[in-house]
Amino acid sequence: MIACGDLEPRTPLAPGAPDQQGPAAGTVRLFDFDGYDFSKGVPQEGGGDFYVDVDGPEPTFYANNAGQLGLIDLGDLGSASLDSVVVPGDGYSRFGVPMVEGNTYVARAVEAEVDHFIVFRIADLRLGDYVEMEFQYR
Repeated sequence: MIACGDLEPRTPLAPGAPDQQGPAAGTVRLFDFDGYDFSKGVPQEGGGDFYVDVDGPEPTFYANNAGQLGLIDLGDLGSASLDSVVVPGDGYSRFGVPMVEGNTYVARAVEAEVDHFIVFRIADLRLGDYVEMEFQYR
């Protein structure tokens, strides 16, 4: 698992399978206002492909910064492999997508990564602390 933090970098605990740039799949834990660049496998506070708000009254994903293109909640798909998730062509939101533990989401990668997506499922959600996600970068 890759853990991110507000100020201090954290050591990967069990990194995903690497590709040429960063992990193509794995688990990441994001803390309040952490963002993550899934193509490079690096945290970016408030940046990356999207960022998280786990400290508010309703934990939420945002993709409203420059270059971020939005997310969509596909609901609870059970234990379906992330490989089997069909990426929707539209319906993405940049503002306030609620987090639900167990749900599967798709995020469009930043503008510079045309036709790339992050498919992920919330594995663990701790209000006021962190969200842990299993992901696949496509």
